[in-house]
Amino acid sequence: MGDGLSPYGVRFAGEQAVAVTAALLEVPEHHYFLAGDRTWIVVVAFEGDLDVLDLDTE
Repeated sequence: MGDGLSPYGVRFAGEQAVAVTAALLEVPEHHYFLAGDRTWIVVVAFEGDLDVLDLDTE
């Protein structure tokens, strides 16, 4: 999911992660990657920051 140019989410499987992530990160916006079971989220900021929230470690 993005926060500006892309008003929708993209669902992909683990084996597709590298190709899909590389393509999404070409779009200049913040990106949010959420686990299917919602146990973790990764936020990649347009400015290059990376944040991870993992509920299993909370």
